[in-house]
Amino acid sequence: MLFEPEKYGKNPNKIFENVVTWLLSLAGYDTIHLGLEIKGKKGKESFDVLREESGYEIGCADIIAYEENKRLLLIDCDIGSIDEKKSQKLVETGEYFLDQSKKYGRLEMIPVLVTPKDWRHRVEKGLRIVDCNTLEIIFQEIVKGNRKKARDTFCYFGY
Repeated sequence: MLFEPEKYGKNPNKIFENVVTWLLSLAGYDTIHLGLEIKGKKGKESFDVLREESGYEIGCADIIAYEENKRLLLIDCDIGSIDEKKSQKLVETGEYFLDQSKKYGRLEMIPVLVTPKDWRHRVEKGLRIVDCNTLEIIFQEIVKGNRKKARDTFCYFGY
């Protein structure tokens, strides 16, 4: 499901989001899966669009992962090709939250794109891309019991 989500059901994007949420949790992050759809009186509602109280749209993320007093990851999961517009919106969302966090103390904000594709040669300014190669390393570190190294691998280039 982590490396070939399209083989596991009708909605591979949601499957991949769930598996990434589980992986983050196993690495030791507290996670909130925003990509969930909830049926309500008005039909299905999705919570992956982040808004201020005024209704102003800040940006989007599928998952928020938090490491206590250290960092907050704003994660978008994508099993297809990288969408430049969506990537830029994720970077802007990270910048917005970084600016807001200065009011309460410094917390590292990292926008992360997670994909099961091989994107090791792709670099986006201000965006951490976690591809299939990095996912494999993270998974191996979790299996070895090295949760700190797994957490850090989600965040830093040049593992």
